[in-house]
Amino acid sequence: MDAPVAGIDGCKGGWLAVACQPFAFADAEAEIFPTFAAAMGALRHAPVVIVDMPIGLAEDPVEGRGVDREMRTLLNARVPDGGAKAGSRVFSPPPRRAVEAFRAGHDYFAINADLPEGKRLSKQAFNITAKIAEVDDWIDGDAQRRVREGHPELAFGTLTGQTLAPKKTAEGAEAREAALTGLAFDLAALRADLGPRTGRWLEDDLKDAAVLAWVAARCKTGDALRLPQTVATDARGLRVEVWF
Repeated sequence: MDAPVAGIDGCKGGWLAVACQPFAFADAEAEIFPTFAAAMGALRHAPVVIVDMPIGLAEDPVEGRGVDREMRTLLNARVPDGGAKAGSRVFSPPPRRAVEAFRAGHDYFAINADLPEGKRLSKQAFNITAKIAEVDDWIDGDAQRRVREGHPELAFGTLTGQTLAPKKTAEGAEAREAALTGLAFDLAALRADLGPRTGRWLEDDLKDAAVLAWVAARCKTGDALRLPQTVATDARGLRVEVWF
């Protein structure tokens, strides 16, 4: 029997993973790991893991990552008539020099002082820099063959045929719940696996990890989609691509 595939999302408690046999979503299991390395150790036999975290970082803070621009375009194109554009759901990851400055102990203000005006980090980007650094510390070109970047918004859009309402709205939360239930995910069982939420995980984290497990299953069968069509590599040789 094949090893499980998995989707992973960062959460307050560390890293939330949803793992299952490919397409056996009713039997999926969920667990929180304190570090990315710990999650990867537990999933060392998984042939495909999709993580909601940037892999492959831009050297040029002005140019950024082309894949992020392509994701915004696709999200906007899938918005139903009359809906608001959704490109803002793709944030601009910090360039490599900002991640290196974070590793060196520089704070938000010092890091931004070294970046061009108009390309400075948002609070959202800075707040997940530690997790971006965790992934970047662990991964290399060989590991990236099975551990790949994904994006839950693109995944839900592919699953449902349209960009969903924002996940913080009641409409968006219900649509994501319905989409995952339609795949046979037992969300109540996954919530029980995870235990208390306070200070550890959010509903968004669970749903995002679950839909990325679906993407991982699609990667295993060769059905997943990828942006961009022509993939570049960063200074470390990591592929700058997103699967959904």
